[in-house]
Amino acid sequence: MSDLNVFAFDSQAVRVVMVDGEPWFVGKDVACVLGYTNHNKALGDHCRGVTKRYPILDSLGRTQEVRIISEPDMLRLIVGSKLPAAERFERWVFEEVLPSIRKTGRYEVPPPDLGMPPRLPQPADRIAAASRIFNQLVRSGNVARMALPAAIRRAAMVAERETGVDMVAELGIAAHVEAMESLALSGRGWNGDEPASPGYASVVRFWEGWADGSLGLPYQSCTTAQAYAAYTAWCRNAGASHTLRRERFTQAVQDCSRRRGRTATVKVMRLGTGLEAPAARMLLVSEPPAEAQGAWAGEVTHQFTQQLEGFLMAIG
Repeated sequence: MSDLNVFAFDSQAVRVVMVDGEPWFVGKDVACVLGYTNHNKALGDHCRGVTKRYPILDSLGRTQEVRIISEPDMLRLIVGSKLPAAERFERWVFEEVLPSIRKTGRYEVPPPDLGMPPRLPQPADRIAAASRIFNQLVRSGNVARMALPAAIRRAAMVAERETGVDMVAELGIAAHVEAMESLALSGRGWNGDEPASPGYASVVRFWEGWADGSLGLPYQSCTTAQAYAAYTAWCRNAGASHTLRRERFTQAVQDCSRRRGRTATVKVMRLGTGLEAPAARMLLVSEPPAEAQGAWAGEVTHQFTQQLEGFLMAIG
């Protein structure tokens, strides 16, 4: 119970305890600050993590067990709140309270202004501060199972509001985020009943490495089955636990390529000449020749088969 910290937000007490070096929040306090009328219902509706019971002394000196929630669940309550002050509470917690607790073990009120002119942050300071805010909120959003593009946008918005630094622009990931948002909005970026940002993000990473040559696999036309085999092998090697099914993978590749100005199309083609030649769905990253398309398709798939075998051996 000695690890208890109490701080006030708009004159309302919010208690924080340290458990194994990590801050846990008294769920009732957070719910009340965020305007939930029934804190038990709010915790049940929004908190997906494990809630713990923690003994705390009340104002009469009695030991009471309260429900405490983790940082990701605290973020879920913030996201679900309709109170205008929720955004200000989020800023307070992530930019003042948590950094202070992690640095000193407790929340310390900043010293009073003694009339000294404020030190204007230098660009490097602003970038470092923005990076801390951005990374903290993206991690929390990921643990809270927010869609990745939404978590990135929210984190970037808060970081820019507080520091003036646009982390999306700083990291050069605007096109990446837009591509993820496109599939999410179209419904193709969803996996089951939740935003499938991890699955779609794996396709984006695979396609970008394939297209820019860093994957070690030539970016050329092939069958959709060949491309999917390369993708699933890459996911296993990269430790990506979320993969899209083949049809959604193909749609995601087309979307990525279109947004990068390197449009890929899908077309059923015969892999050779004559009616006896097998047909397959081709992922075309370049225009096929006007004539002898069957022979061309057979040749490029044969070439890609050899390249794919080498790629699979290289990544194990």
